[in-house]
Amino acid sequence: DEALFRALEPALVALNGQGEVLLFSRGAEALFGIRAAQVQRLGFTQCIPCPKEYGGNIAGYLTDYVENTLNLWQQPLTAYRYDGVRFPLVYRIAKVESASGRDADCWICEFVDAAEYQGNQHRMKQQLDETHASSRAKSRFLHHMSQQFRAPIGRLLGAIGEALDYGQLPLALADNLEQALLSGKELQRSLNEMVDFTRLETDQL
Repeated sequence: DEALFRALEPALVALNGQGEVLLFSRGAEALFGIRAAQVQRLGFTQCIPCPKEYGGNIAGYLTDYVENTLNLWQQPLTAYRYDGVRFPLVYRIAKVESASGRDADCWICEFVDAAEYQGNQHRMKQQLDETHASSRAKSRFLHHMSQQFRAPIGRLLGAIGEALDYGQLPLALADNLEQALLSGKELQRSLNEMVDFTRLETDQL
């Protein structure tokens, strides 16, 4: 469906064997800075210069280039936006054969600005590194605070236990101390779990 193809965000271009643009997606318009109607009128060689020996057959040139290049990311194709700005281009190309055999075959190309893509990847890595660093800092803080709380809670539970062992306490006070002892042990268990968890996060376990 032509309307669906033109609405796609990826930079997709459909070419015939003569190098004519059949379809030009919205993403391709944004990447090359040119409208579909313009590129169909002016030709795609304005965006991707094609050596003379290919006679304007950009699909053939792109196919040969990618087959003869070991690493397209290290040796990207040079392309031009409509305003003349040059940029490194990487792409995938696939031949779409006619199902009926009556129509001519065409080639679908997906293009990516290599510099923009690698810049986005670098920024994403930086953000991920910053997130990990922040997470490690929080884990170290929680680990330190948990360790600081363990000793006073231990002393508090020891004092409550000694008071209960004394045995000569009013019944209401003894009940309150029992509840305090149980709550303190729950808190102590939670702190121990937090310490173990933060040890894992900070690679201390």
